[in-house]
Formats: sequence, C-alpha cells, structure tokens
Amino acid sequence: MARVTISICVASPLPEASDLRRIIQLMLLALALVCIAPAAIGRLAESRQQFLIDSLAESVAGANLVTDEYHIGWITSRSVHRLRLDDPAYVDAARELTGIPNLEESPELIIRSRIAHGPWPLLQGRPGLARVHSEIVLAVGQDEIEIPGDVITDIGLDGSGLAVFRSPGMETTVESGSTFVRWHETNLEISFDRQVWNLGSRGIIGELELLGSNGEIRFGPTRIDGQSEYTPHGFWSGESRLTVEGFSMTGVDGASFLAENIVLDLVVLPHEDLVDHRYEVTLDRFSTARVEDGRLHVAAAAEGLDAAALGRLLAMRTGAQWPGDGESWATLFTPASRFQLRELRMDADGERVRLELECHLGRAVAAEAGLAELLRALNGEGTVRLSEGLLPMMIGNGADPAAVESLVTIGYLRRTEEGLVSDLRLGGGLLTINGLPVPLPLPAD
Repeated sequence: MARVTISICVASPLPEASDLRRIIQLMLLALALVCIAPAAIGRLAESRQQFLIDSLAESVAGANLVTDEYHIGWITSRSVHRLRLDDPAYVDAARELTGIPNLEESPELIIRSRIAHGPWPLLQGRPGLARVHSEIVLAVGQDEIEIPGDVITDIGLDGSGLAVFRSPGMETTVESGSTFVRWHETNLEISFDRQVWNLGSRGIIGELELLGSNGEIRFGPTRIDGQSEYTPHGFWSGESRLTVEGFSMTGVDGASFLAENIVLDLVVLPHEDLVDHRYEVTLDRFSTARVEDGRLHVAAAAEGLDAAALGRLLAMRTGAQWPGDGESWATLFTPASRFQLRELRMDADGERVRLELECHLGRAVAAEAGLAELLRALNGEGTVRLSEGLLPMMIGNGADPAAVESLVTIGYLRRTEEGLVSDLRLGGGLLTINGLPVPLPLPAD
C-alpha cells in the first residue's frame, strides 16, 4: 500500500488572546485620538490666541482686555474679545466721531473669531495647529462700525505663526455724530514666534478721512516696518519705522495744518541692565497759518536708563495713566543716564532754527529721591541758533523789531555772523542763557 504524506504550512499562527487584546487597545487608542485630539488642539489654540490678544493689549497704549468668551467645539471653536481703549486720545476721537462733547465712554475694539483646529488644518500647504478667522468691530458710543475685511492667523505646529489683515476699505457715516468716515485699502502682516517674544510687522494702512462738524482730518497712507523682541524686564526692544505720506487738519474756521512725508524711527536697545531709547522724526514739508513752507527734523535719545525700573513703570501703568509719584520715576535714572536733543532743525519760509542740547546726571541719585533732587543733579549744555526773522514769525509780531531787540539788549540773544545765538547751561537746578541765570521752578521734595 502506498503511503501518502500531507504537509500543511501555516504562514502565521492565529493571534493569541493577549495579542488580540493589544490590537484592540491600539484601535481604541487611535479612535480616542481621533475623537479627543481636535478638542485638545482647540484648547491649545485657545491658549495661543489668548496669548496673542494679551500681547496686543499690552502693546497698545491705553488698551485693556475687558471681556472675553471662548466656546470650544470638536472641529471649530469661537471666541469674542473686547479691548477697551482708555487713552485720552481715543476718547477725544470718539467724541469727534459721535459729536458728543461730554462723552466719557471709551471706544472698544470687538474681535469675533472662528478657530479651525481639527482635523488639523493645512496652513500654507503644510500641517498646522489652527487657523483663526477674525472680524473686527469698533464700538463708539451707541454706534458699532464694522471694519470690512478680516484677519487670518495661521498657527503652526510649533506655536509660531502669521497674522494677515486685509481690508478693501470702507465708507460710512457715524449716525450719532453725522461724521463721514472713509478708509482706504489696508494690508498688514504680523509674524510671531512660539512664545510671542519676537514680532515682525510690515504693511500699509490706507488713508483715513474724517469729515465732521468740527472740520476735516486726513491721515495716511501709513507704512509700517519693524522687528521687536520682548525683554525679560517687561518691555519691547528693537527697531521700527513709521512712514506717513500725509497729515492734514482743517477747522471750520479755515485754519489748517498740513504735513507731508512724516517719518518716525524708534530704536529701543537694551544692554545688560540698561536700555537706550533713540528717536528721529522728519517732516519733509509742513504748513500752518503762519508758515507756508516748512521742514522739520528732530533727533533725540535717552540713554543709560535702568531697564528693570522701566519694566516696573510699565507694569504700574493702569490704562493710559502713569504713576504720579516722583520716586517711581527717579528709579529710572542711573549714573550712566544721558539725555540728548541731538538736533532740532526747522526751516520756515527761508528762516531757520537749530537747537542742540545734552544733559547727564552729575552725581548718583538715591532711589527714593524726588523730582526736585533729580533736576538738581542734572548737568547740561546746549546751543540755539536762529535767523533774525524766525522769532517774530513764531510769536506773531513780525512787524515789530522790538520783539528781537529787547532780547538782544537783555542778553538772552547775541548777534553773530551766523545769526542769533543763545548758549544754554544747566547745573544745580539753575539754567543760564548766555550766562544770565534763569531759576527753574523746582517742585517741593
């Protein structure tokens, strides 16, 4: 009898019970991740957006975050933030818009956002943490002005991102004040790192026109370009440039002020425990009721300030209010502090003035010293040079030569080949002009 042998080969054994449980656990874990991860990412997005809003409130003078709402969903979430603008300049602008001279209510920015956070959105062609779509409303008195356009904020997986604000502009009338508002096209970008400690800003804010019962204001277009870093002392450092193409203000009586190509450069430079602030302002052309064709350049600096004290002052600021006691401000100054008006140069219809001034602390000032003690410790010197016709022009008395001659006779001005000159000296709480003493009104300690 022939023998037949049958061989059965099993490629893989059937899973044992322990292996099956492990597979089920992995499947449940994957299912949980799919279900839970979007909500978890939503909470991360909430934290990131709150950080950005807080940073915005801190960087805008007089801005306070008064209310915020956040509703987390599985795939999308929604938020509402209200920034109250308490700076007096904003309140004055609100009075102008509404036509209510005694309006005490501060204007507010209302930011309504929709956050997409799961499944993970693709941000500029790559995976990301969240995409935030925000709309902005300006509340002024009883009126709410919707700002056309939107802000799209892409937050990457590492927490860094880019916020882009684009608006086609708008034309509207504030009903309560019958003020006509026209705002031109705007494109603005703000980039930030994971901890929002480094900000880059660039773009153009369109021209703003306001026409109301008190006259007309035009401002812009404005170009912004800057890079800032948040310091451990609690303030922003870096370099920024603001370029305003034009500014004009015309009252109902016909009085007007016009400025063209205004450039503001600001540098905040920390080094160890000190910080320098440097400013430069240029007006290519300006005109007023008394000046038809003028130019202005100002360069100034405050160097060697105490960085920690500056941070404390900023932390003590409430709304637009700074600490009113002299001791808080005295701590800002160190033996290395120096103040410079490097140049103030103005040309007005062919007349000229130039001022240079430098001051420094001649001795150490105690942290508890008051403003009077601080002024007594200042030493400085400077020079004013101006042409004969400028002073009468500025004081509105150009037909009377005695306006200048009296100052020359007293000695506050002296004539040279270059024009009129005054030498300034400051020390021990006393100011001298061409050697003549001018006591300073020092406050009581």
